[in-house]
Amino acid sequence: MSLAGLPRHLSARQEHIHFICCSDVLSALELSEPISEELIVLEQYGITAFDAYLQQEVLVFAPLMFIVCDNPRASELVNHLGSTALKYCRFCMTDKFENPDVVCQNRTLTLALQQISEIAALRTEQDKVEMRKRYGLKESKNPMLSVRVRADLYRSLPLEVLHTIVLGACKYLLQNIMSVLSARQKEEVLARVRAFNTSG
Repeated sequence: MSLAGLPRHLSARQEHIHFICCSDVLSALELSEPISEELIVLEQYGITAFDAYLQQEVLVFAPLMFIVCDNPRASELVNHLGSTALKYCRFCMTDKFENPDVVCQNRTLTLALQQISEIAALRTEQDKVEMRKRYGLKESKNPMLSVRVRADLYRSLPLEVLHTIVLGACKYLLQNIMSVLSARQKEEVLARVRAFNTSG
């Protein structure tokens, strides 16, 4: 966690970053459970801290602005099925078979909570599977969605550029281009890549 008010060159320094938790065993939802109540306290009630400049205790409020994570964790934090789902976008309700130029309905926390409760209310697993596909959501217990903070998680989880663009569209475009090149052309591309100056 870092303070939103710090200038960029200071916020990236180690002394201004506060490590909360990580695990290679627990899911993002399991990790968020113990801290979700603390997020409410930080935003709604505040905590007392000593201000060295004023030489007195002050009340500090710390609202949740956004969460930095990769795309799979971001999908998990908003109960989204992920980028391989029919409704692949966690920001809107578009699906794989619609015209991508058509502007569709944005996802919001209110809409998601309504859709999740609809899925949970269904009686048969088959009906739930169909509704999960329809909405692109799952009804797993999520303490982050129930936290009543000002941050809307659908807007507070920025798009992760590395996996979306560089390892997403760019990687598949490069694979497609390389698949149609001859062996001689591939050797030329390899020579150009090796000759590229990476020293900065």
